[in-house]
This record gives sequence, structure tokens and C-alpha cells, in this order.
Amino acid sequence: MFVCHRAPCHSCSRHPRICCQSSHSSPHLNNRFTNITRDFKGTLDYILYTSDSLAPGALLELPEEAEVKPRPSAGLPNDTWSSDHIALMAAFHYRQGAGSG
Repeated sequence: MFVCHRAPCHSCSRHPRICCQSSHSSPHLNNRFTNITRDFKGTLDYILYTSDSLAPGALLELPEEAEVKPRPSAGLPNDTWSSDHIALMAAFHYRQGAGSG
């Protein structure tokens, strides 16, 4: 996922375009989810960051569907997972030379 905010916020032309990436969007994570119910499985939550100055160093591993949904009629929340959303966590580091200039 790549999100670009092209229009200035609040009618202020001093704010440049802000480009963000999602920390958990990569080809090997594309079958993951942050919410699952009996009739829905999808991503509702994101950690967005500016890729020109930050790079993800570590990501909390997302669970497999079988771990979260033990039976077809189950979903989130349940006896094992108390929230209706899967937690996302990422550790970032500054890119070399970011902010200088």
C-alpha cells in the first residue's frame, strides 16, 4: 500500500506532499489480516511511515488464520484473542543522511 497526500492540508500551501508506506505491506504478507469474523477477513489497521527518512527494522509477526479462528463460525474477539483487531508493531530506524540538507 502506498498512500500520497497530494493536497495541502487545511488550505495551507506551506505543507508539502506527504508520502507514506505501510509497514506490513510486502509480497509475503499480502494474505494477512488485522480483523477477521465469520464473514470477513481483511486489513483495517496500518502503521504508516515516511520512507524517505525511516526504514522498518523489525515487525511483529502476524498470526496465521488457524491461530486466530479455531473454528469456521469463530472470529475476533474470542476466548484466546480478546480484541477484534490484531495488534501491529514495528521498530524503525532512521535512514542514513535523513534530515540532513
